[in-house]
Amino acid sequence: MATVTDPRPTRRSTPVDPDVDLHDPVQRLELVTRPWLLPVVAAGGVMGASARHGIEVWWPPAGGGFPWATFVTNVAGCLLMGALMVVVVDGGPRHPLLRPFAGVGLLGGFTTMSTYAVGAEALQRSGHGLTAVGYLLATVLAAVPAVLAGDRLTRAIRRRFARPPGQGGAAQWIRDGTPHISGVLILPVALIGVGFAAPVVGLFTGAGAGAWWVAVGAVLGAPGRYLTDRAVQARHDTFMPWGTLSVNMIGSLLLGAVASQLASAPPGGLFGLPTDTAASVALLVGTGFCGSLTTWSTAGYEIVALARRGEGTYAVLYAVVTPLAVLGAAGVGFAIGAA
Repeated sequence: MATVTDPRPTRRSTPVDPDVDLHDPVQRLELVTRPWLLPVVAAGGVMGASARHGIEVWWPPAGGGFPWATFVTNVAGCLLMGALMVVVVDGGPRHPLLRPFAGVGLLGGFTTMSTYAVGAEALQRSGHGLTAVGYLLATVLAAVPAVLAGDRLTRAIRRRFARPPGQGGAAQWIRDGTPHISGVLILPVALIGVGFAAPVVGLFTGAGAGAWWVAVGAVLGAPGRYLTDRAVQARHDTFMPWGTLSVNMIGSLLLGAVASQLASAPPGGLFGLPTDTAASVALLVGTGFCGSLTTWSTAGYEIVALARRGEGTYAVLYAVVTPLAVLGAAGVGFAIGAA
């Protein structure tokens, strides 16, 4: 009689930080044992940030209106992160670069905490305080359930197609083959994606050459988040995701300074640069680097993971502190940029 494995996660089997967990001996050494790790993270970041930029260009917010493009992007990314981590944690054999490419890079670059924070700060400063508060709350209240929805939907699909070992058929291929096939395809997909992400976004959304600057910024931002997260975890050995909170605050502060310069300087006068150069720098630093350095998908997953580990109080605290902290950092950035 076949043994049926309970697919539900246990408290301690769920990693809090989906980007990197230094409590895992394999992940602790992966910078040494996996030389392709940072390039793959960068490649995923380029693809995710390019897709986000394309959506923002195609669906720009009205003056003082709700930032629907960023909201939908962040919620969708959280849904996909919930699904991805089921495969990573409970999906059986998988390529070791799947998590860095799809989670740290692709979804980390696709979602953004800095744009969320600076967007809310800009709404508040322009006299649309109610919209800013609604945006802050709606994102939290939608992103966290989205992680749960992605998790539960993926587990339901796995249960639906699961078969005892040896029965074969399409269901067996879906359950056992997908992790291996995804691993084989990671590197070529990453390389092809980097080559086509910027020109495709530029062609179909009207982003033009700006898409290339976003891609360059993402090459630096996504690996920067991974490395900063590792460095913070190495100094603070707790279950609280201080690394993610740190990068989200840093990126929000930096983007706030850039946004403040854009708002207060003469047209094209960002940091005293010529018009074309200023626009390119804003895309590189703001949309590309800060957008990929910061992430909502990781933060949303961490809130759910804390609750699953029985740390409900910390989960609620983290869910409350994160928006307030990044909003405060964005406000400081605005003040620095205007000084």
